[in-house]
Formats: sequence, structure tokens, C-alpha cells
Amino acid sequence: MKVAGVILSAGSSTRFGQEIEKQYLSLMSKPIIIYSVEVFEALAEISDYVVVAKEEKFNYLKKDILAKYNLTKFRGLVPGGHLRANSVMNALNFLKKFNPDYVLIHDAARPLITSEFVKKILTETINHSACVPGLRVTDTVKITDVENYIEDTLNRNSLYAVQTPQGFKFDLLLRAYLRGMTEGFEGTDDASYIERINEKVKIIDGLYSNIKITYPKDIEIAKILMKEKE
Repeated sequence: MKVAGVILSAGSSTRFGQEIEKQYLSLMSKPIIIYSVEVFEALAEISDYVVVAKEEKFNYLKKDILAKYNLTKFRGLVPGGHLRANSVMNALNFLKKFNPDYVLIHDAARPLITSEFVKKILTETINHSACVPGLRVTDTVKITDVENYIEDTLNRNSLYAVQTPQGFKFDLLLRAYLRGMTEGFEGTDDASYIERINEKVKIIDGLYSNIKITYPKDIEIAKILMKEKE
């Protein structure tokens, strides 16, 4: 069994409000992206992984970040696309030559994953062909119209806020993406492509600490969570 990994790092960080993309900023003296890279490196189950990034960042990533670490499973940088789906598709096409059975897709902006957490996702992926982690929504969620008047209230008992990494049988995800992109579908996560071809996706408990760095204050929150873990 071969498992490949994809670390998505092609986002523009428009909501972060700084010139440099958030995934390359330092968190506790280490670039945010490296936390995900080190987990993928440490997992015996992962044989190959790639990093998806903007082509104009390739030289910076190679020389200023990745070259400083001993990476034995890293197979290369893959150019990101205009949309997240294009970035994932580029990575899947690149990884085909390694003949993976399963693939894990992870956002570089989520640095607080653990090896144990990723192993659990992989185990459930093997059992169910598709698995994503998520947290049950505890807030009341409203649907609004274009003028921000409430139209409806959702039943939070069946709502989850999903995280990454998301795991899939490689051929299944590739087939789902090919169909979705052919039909012009723009999903915001990988599982949505599987759902569209009427395949089941298993959801398991996520980690409360697995936050996504989106705003500058999230870095401070991540520092607190890391210190608590230590």
C-alpha cells in the first residue's frame, strides 16, 4: 500500500493582510508550512508527498525554507492553479507516476496536526475510501439573503466544520475531480467532489487545536495551543 501526501500552499492569504503569505511566516521560530512537512516526513505510512505553491515562490521555498531540512520523501514543488481545485488537480496529475493507493490533502495553514491524528484519518480512509475530520458546530447557524436579513436557521445537530488533512482512495479522488472540473464545479474542499459523484465520505472527530491560520491573531492562538501541548 502506498500513500501520497499533498500540502497546499498556493493561497494568496488575502484575508491575512500582510505582504508575505501566512504559511511562510514564523511560528515559534519555524515556518508555518514546515510543521505539516515534518508530520508527513515522520509518518512511515506516507511514501511520497508534494508541496503545491505559486511558481514565483518556488525559488524562495526551495532555498530559504525546504533546503534547511532533511527531507527524504519530498518529491517536488507543483504549481498552484487559479482555484484550489486546479491546485489539487495539478498535484494528483504529478503524483500519478508514483502509483499511490491513497492520498492525503492538507492545507499548509493548519500547522497543529499530529502524527496520531493523521494516522487515524488514514486508517478510516482505508476502511471507507474517503474520510474527513470535522468538529460539530456548537453555534447556531443562520442563512441570510443578499441584504443580510435572516432567511432560515439550520439544525446544528447535523452540522460539522471540516478540517484537513482529508483522505481518499487515489483513483476515486482523481475521478471525482475530473468530473467536477469538466462540469465547472468549484468546491471549497475535496470531499465535496466525492459527494457529487454520490460516493460516501466518512467524517470523524477533528482536533480543536487544528486551527487554520487565517488572520494575524490566529498565530497568537496557535502559539498558546502549542505551549499548552508542550
